[in-house]
Amino acid sequence: MSCPEEWITYKDRCFKFFYDPKEWSAAETKCVSEGGNLASPRDAEVDYYRGLVKQLAGRPIRTWFGAFKINVGTWKFSKGDRFVFTSWGKGEPSDTVGKENCMEMMDTAKQIFNDAPCSAKKAFLCVRDKMATN
Repeated sequence: MSCPEEWITYKDRCFKFFYDPKEWSAAETKCVSEGGNLASPRDAEVDYYRGLVKQLAGRPIRTWFGAFKINVGTWKFSKGDRFVFTSWGKGEPSDTVGKENCMEMMDTAKQIFNDAPCSAKKAFLCVRDKMATN
C-alpha cells in the first residue's frame, strides 16, 4: 500500500495540501476529484494536522477541514463518518451571525479549530486511503 506522488503518508492514509484558496464546497470537490475528501480531524490527531499544515505552508495558514454543520449543534464529516470532535478553540463553534457552517483551522499561533463561513476562500487539506500496489 502506498500514496500517490505528491501525497504525504501518515499511518494508513495519504494527505495533500493545496495552497490555492477555494470555498469549502469547491475544496471538497477538488479532494473528491483526487480520490479523497477534505481531511476529517480526530481529537488524537489535532497536533499532527497542526504540524503538517505549518510544515507544508511554512507557517500557520487558514485551512479548510472536512466538517460542516447540518443544523444547529449538529456537524458531519464530509466523508460520511460519524462526527466526533471536541478539540474546537475556546468558545467554538460560535456560529457568528448564523453563517459559520464549515470547519477551518485558523492561522493563529495555536492554530485553533473554528467554524467559518463556507463561502470564504482558504487553503485546504485532502486525505485519501493508501492505494494497493502491484
